[in-house]
Amino acid sequence: MKKIYFHGTNRKNAKSILKNGFRKGTFFANHLEDALCYGGRNIFEVAIDFKFRKGCRPADFSWQVSCANLIKKESIVSYKIYSVPKEIYKNEKLRNKVFKENIKR
Repeated sequence: MKKIYFHGTNRKNAKSILKNGFRKGTFFANHLEDALCYGGRNIFEVAIDFKFRKGCRPADFSWQVSCANLIKKESIVSYKIYSVPKEIYKNEKLRNKVFKENIKR
């Protein structure tokens, strides 16, 4: 059974991925947020069946997986470029209050 994974990268690498697919040893995140945080704002959604792909395994962290094999470009579900969010409203007083309450626990 295939699952959607996310891969974040820069624009230069994204062009190469669209042309050639993903290289061996590429990491994929289980969640969009992780791909954005660790990879970059050029995000690929990729359909991969790691259970049945030889050489694919969970990485050291549960939030990502890696594959020793080439992942073909035909596995790409979508490619999006996310922009940097613009903060519209900020309540720093509330943020600090919640933070301090969580430290006490």
